[in-house]
Amino acid sequence: MLRRNVHSAVVGGLALLSAAACSDSSTEPITVSLVLLTPTNGEVQVGSSLQLSLEARGANDQVVSNPTVTWQSNHPNIASVNSGGSVQGLSPGTARITATVGEVAASVDVAVYDLPQVETRPATEVTGSSGVTNGGVNPGGAPTE
Repeated sequence: MLRRNVHSAVVGGLALLSAAACSDSSTEPITVSLVLLTPTNGEVQVGSSLQLSLEARGANDQVVSNPTVTWQSNHPNIASVNSGGSVQGLSPGTARITATVGEVAASVDVAVYDLPQVETRPATEVTGSSGVTNGGVNPGGAPTE
């Protein structure tokens, strides 16, 4: 509730108006009942980052502004996360990133992949007009065809 204290007086034919500072008596903290993370799952390349966004809501679905968030990775050797929700891909695998606000938490799985590595090998069965080329692909955790 917003309260204003306003005083007025008439002095020598002039109207004087003074207002006291406004106060908001509804400064009780909102208890967080829901934490939403986006994206709901993600992937990031080794050496790159992925920004997670958080929205906290109270019991009446009101948005909680500037909540205090604790971020954590269950596999910090695969993906680390900083205090702003930026996930850094460190090595191939999957890490669960959890954001906690008060007693409420939400998690997302982040797949970390490396670029596929291609290995060429010497050609075999080489004749005057044909040959077999050889090679291999290490997908580095990424889907590869």
